[in-house]
Amino acid sequence: MRSRETGLRETGYHSEHMNDSDEKAESRKELARRIRREAYQRAKERRAEDPKFIALKEAMKERRRVAAREANARKKASIAARKENEKVARQTERDQQRSQADGELMKLVTRGPSGSSGPYDVN
Repeated sequence: MRSRETGLRETGYHSEHMNDSDEKAESRKELARRIRREAYQRAKERRAEDPKFIALKEAMKERRRVAAREANARKKASIAARKENEKVARQTERDQQRSQADGELMKLVTRGPSGSSGPYDVN
C-alpha cells in the first residue's frame, strides 16, 4: 500500500486530489466518485480526439445507414407484393361476379318470349 501511495505522489495525482483540507472535507466514497468521474471525462476527451475511434464510429454509422436502406427496401417490396396480391384478388372476384352475372343474363336471353327458340329466331 505504501508503494502505491508514493507512486501517486510521484505522478502528481496524489497532490492534485488529496490535500489535507480536501481529505477532511470529502469522505472516501465521495473522493472515489470524483476520481472516477474525472477519469471518465479524460477518457471521453481522448476518445473524441482519437482518429482510430472516430473511424470506427463512422464505420458503424455507415453500417446502420446501409441496414436501414436494406430494411426500407424490403419493406417497400413487401408492400408492393401485398398490393399486387390484393389487386389480383379483387380482379379475380370481379371476374367471378361478372361471369355469374353473364350466366344470369344468358338464362334470361335464352328463354326469351314464349314460343320462340331464341333471340335470333328467323322462322
